[in-house]
Amino acid sequence: MSANSVRVFERDGKWIVVITEGDECTEREFLNEEFAQNYAAGQALRLHAMPEKSPISAKR
Repeated sequence: MSANSVRVFERDGKWIVVITEGDECTEREFLNEEFAQNYAAGQALRLHAMPEKSPISAKR
């Protein structure tokens, strides 16, 4: 079984949250970074995982 994880990054002007839960991967798009980060934080709590911010978006 894969580890649970939550990742946030920017793609084409949108903020993407990738949730990996076991062997399943789900992607959600947000227009606002704050909304994406808040959603990711909630999912990380649910999954007992730490939200990760990609190196690309971390430079902003």
